[in-house]
Amino acid sequence: MTLAPDRLERAADQSRREPVRRLVVGMAGAPGVPYTLGLLALLRAVGVESHLVTCGCSRSVISQETGLSLRQVRSKANGWYHERNQAAAISSGSFLTLGMVIVPCTLRSLAAIVTGVADNLVQRAADVTMKEGRPLVLAMAHAEGSAIASENLRRAADVGITVLHLEPSPTPRAIAAMSEQVVAGCFQLATDEQLAKLR
Repeated sequence: MTLAPDRLERAADQSRREPVRRLVVGMAGAPGVPYTLGLLALLRAVGVESHLVTCGCSRSVISQETGLSLRQVRSKANGWYHERNQAAAISSGSFLTLGMVIVPCTLRSLAAIVTGVADNLVQRAADVTMKEGRPLVLAMAHAEGSAIASENLRRAADVGITVLHLEPSPTPRAIAAMSEQVVAGCFQLATDEQLAKLR
């Protein structure tokens, strides 16, 4: 059925008024997969679409840390994209989102993002997120690095990127704290009272 022009226009106006409830979640090849899973679960619980993009090396980390397959992790998101698919919807600013979280994020991905390099879709989506003025959160798997890594962290803060540091041992409490910080603190997707009801 084809909508009449006036109905089509009203539908378009309504779509523009409705808040976007869509978040891009990136995974770099670093330890911390339980944090990714915790965030995906919480996004689903608060009614936010998750669009997951993974680096190729994430597959082995997923298996080592959780015993799950990449397919099983993909099933926990609303959409999934391969890192080499630079024509994916999330590589365009016209794909409206609330922003992006990379969890876990590697020092290599950090370096690429702050220098404007986009060799894969994780980095490309991050670049688009910044270009569109949307929030970008990097949940770092490694808190310490070289002087160059420290400089890249400073540069990230200077351009408005939020950097979180993951605890090396992802306990249930640490996973919940990180997920809630992203959902309530960084993106204001839910209140503390709403999150408390989900615990």
